Amino acid sequence: MTSLKKIATIALLVSAVSSTGAMADPAIGGLGIGPIIAVTPEATDGGVALTYFAPSYIASVTANYVDTTYNNFGAGNTNQSAFSFGGVLELRKPIASNLNFDYGIAAGEALVSNKTPGMVNPYFVGLTVGVDYQITPQLIGYANASPFSYVAGPFQDTTYAVLAQATLGVSYLI
Repeated sequence: MTSLKKIATIALLVSAVSSTGAMADPAIGGLGIGPIIAVTPEATDGGVALTYFAPSYIASVTANYVDTTYNNFGAGNTNQSAFSFGGVLELRKPIASNLNFDYGIAAGEALVSNKTPGMVNPYFVGLTVGVDYQITPQLIGYANASPFSYVAGPFQDTTYAVLAQATLGVSYLI
C-alpha cells in the first residue's frame, strides 16, 4: 500500500469515527482532514493536512514523512529520512457558488536525519494564492501555489524563489 493510500485510509477512518453525522454548512465549512500532494522543484510528496475552513479564512497544518536511499557518489548508499511540516493561513474571497479565491502566507520546515556535515534543516516562508471548491457539504477540494518565497536550503544556501511550491488537496469535513 503506497503512502498516499495509507494517508487517505487514515483520513477516512478518523472522519468516520469523529463525525457526528451532521452535515457541514457549505457557507461556513469546518474542520477537515485529508490527503495532499505537494510539488517542489526537488520532489513531489504526499502528506496529510488538518485544515479549518471558516467563511473568511483557511488555517491549515500539513505533515509528511519521506525515507530515501541515494547513491553517495562512490561512497556507498546513504539512507536519509525527512519529516516535513508546514502551515498555511489564507483569506477567502467568494468568486462563485461554493468557489473561493484564497491568498495568504505559508511556511514549512523539513527535519532531516543522517545529515552530511554542513547540512541544516531546510525551510521556506512565502506568499500563497489558490482556490477552494466545496464539492459536497462535507468535501472540499483546493489548490494553491507560492508565487514568491524565501527558501533556506539544506546546505545553508538561501534564495528567493518564484513558484517554488504548489499543493493539491482534498479535505473531508469532520
